[in-house]
Amino acid sequence: MKSSITLLLTFFIVYQAYCLTDDKQKTIHFSAGEIEWDHLQSHGIFKKNVSFEQGSTKLYANSGFSIGDATHQFTKVVMYGSPKQQAHFITVPKAQDPKVDAYADTMIYLPIKKLIILKGHVHVTQGRYQFSAPYVKYDTELKKLFTKQEHQEQTTIIVNPEKSS
Repeated sequence: MKSSITLLLTFFIVYQAYCLTDDKQKTIHFSAGEIEWDHLQSHGIFKKNVSFEQGSTKLYANSGFSIGDATHQFTKVVMYGSPKQQAHFITVPKAQDPKVDAYADTMIYLPIKKLIILKGHVHVTQGRYQFSAPYVKYDTELKKLFTKQEHQEQTTIIVNPEKSS
């Protein structure tokens, strides 16, 4: 039971800072086809249809893993899509904001460094804004976004016109 609670706390900690304040009070729903959890090492492996939901915040992936330190603080969480379906993260940052939809082959969260890294065919939309890139690094503390070119893929940003009433 203790390892199950720790496992749920992993995901709660990861997404708590990026969702609606109200979401933090919502029930956490986590599921995966297979879970291997080492409480002593703070290491988890999640396989087959990983799903995390808490209010407006949702994460869907094919598989993933988490790594923690000696104090059971998570230092890295990685989620992978599959060849047929990318990892998908959804959240609503603030009540008045449009939802954020992010897709990537790989999603990495480094809480100590306050970084989110999206790799492989990244596509993010929020309201009338959307961008695509092969690689995205987002500093959650400084609110800075960095992209880089890989092979011939470049970053594309699209701003759609506001809809008139």
